[in-house]
Amino acid sequence: MIKIRELLKIDLFKEMTLLGENICYDNEIDSIGILDYEAVENKYSLFRKGDIVLTTLMFARGKPELAEEALIKLMKQRVSAIAIKKIYFDFVTEKVQLYANKYKIQLMVFNDLSFEDIIVSVSDEIRKKEVVKYFEIRVDELMKPHKSKQYVLKKLSEINSSFLSSSVCAFCTPLGSNRLSNQKLIGKIMSNVRSRKIKGINSIHNTIFVYKNGIFIMHTYNKCVHQEGYLEDLIQNIGLNKNEFNIGISRNKVMLDEMVYGISEAIASNSYSKSDKEIYVSFDDLGLDQLMLPLLKNNWVSAYSDELLDKIKKHDEHAKLKLYPTVVEYIKNRGELKKTSEVIGQHVNTIRNRLNKVKDVIGYNENNNDFYEQLYMAVKIELLKNTC
Repeated sequence: MIKIRELLKIDLFKEMTLLGENICYDNEIDSIGILDYEAVENKYSLFRKGDIVLTTLMFARGKPELAEEALIKLMKQRVSAIAIKKIYFDFVTEKVQLYANKYKIQLMVFNDLSFEDIIVSVSDEIRKKEVVKYFEIRVDELMKPHKSKQYVLKKLSEINSSFLSSSVCAFCTPLGSNRLSNQKLIGKIMSNVRSRKIKGINSIHNTIFVYKNGIFIMHTYNKCVHQEGYLEDLIQNIGLNKNEFNIGISRNKVMLDEMVYGISEAIASNSYSKSDKEIYVSFDDLGLDQLMLPLLKNNWVSAYSDELLDKIKKHDEHAKLKLYPTVVEYIKNRGELKKTSEVIGQHVNTIRNRLNKVKDVIGYNENNNDFYEQLYMAVKIELLKNTC
């Protein structure tokens, strides 16, 4: 199923003229029909919601009243869109346009496009969308808790029945913030992937697909003959440039059912790369943050972070001395006063004095002896929440 707004991005549809004051961008299309003999035989019941119907209105040539009647009967079937080739009629009557507005049906007219080209283009887009949906559903099912080994293996086989036992996963998302540019970039990469399949280069033991506005790679291999660096080469070969993508890599898994952990690790590593401004992150690189990422959905942990940092932020609202930026840099620089002072441009003693002030602001108990740890947890949780 694809929306009209998505069809309009196809070059072919840029040659069409859309009629009506209100364009029905969100009408969904899942099939294509052609209005020809159906009008003569009065078989309008063959059409339904979700159709984009192509017609030349040849059956009504020289009879504009018959063309109008046919289009109105077709619209009463609640089709999603009607595209008319201007051969026998170069206009659409006002009555037809009123019905289109009433039933929220998108009317289009075009000149030189062939039905065959339109059918192929629309079918390809619907198929691509269904493939994306298919993989997204199965990955999301694997991400749910309380899964048995048999369940995991079944879902993995639905993704690729040729998976080998050992695996490593990667999740790659565009660095840019422009949605349209990102979609074009992902489309370009997937075109490269399809090209590799045609050339017979791509292993049947790998699966590469679009997932959550990014590209997911599931690479499986025989542990005895696995080549080190294969995944990195694959990422580069299909055009996943490190200057254009955040890339998160899982750890290697030796049993097929363990790939479910690899999926989570690749997604977590990708999220972490956004927060830590690192482009290429392996799950092993996360260190203690491997434990932090699952805590983002914990309300208790979020409340702890918010309450502690809110005390600092509220202090900053009424003070010339801003403590929050110092705290963030202090944590980013792993508690090293000298590095923090260099980043902020202040003397080490100034940083030390500010941190002592932070203790007063949050009501820190010196007997706890965990000042850095408290700040680390609070700041890390906030930074990760803002990007993951």
